[in-house]
Amino acid sequence: MPNNNCLDGIWCSECGSEEPFSIYARAQFVVYDEGTDEFTNVEWDDESVCVCLKCKNTGVVKNFKRDQKEIDFKEKTHDPDRTVREDRGDAD
Repeated sequence: MPNNNCLDGIWCSECGSEEPFSIYARAQFVVYDEGTDEFTNVEWDDESVCVCLKCKNTGVVKNFKRDQKEIDFKEKTHDPDRTVREDRGDAD
């Protein structure tokens, strides 16, 4: 089932994994000489570097976003390996 929280619409097109990912993000930390404590305001965008931790596929977040048409098609056919070609709308 596709992600619907922090990783909404994110998946790896190389191995099909829906988590975990290493995403280079911005955050605000409480920092002491000994290190960090709390963090807040974690943010990333479509241009943030993203790495699939299962297969090491690397790109930016927008390259890991699943198209809703593809999600609907895979759920309807119950075949996670089939994809929809945007140009013709038929399956591979």
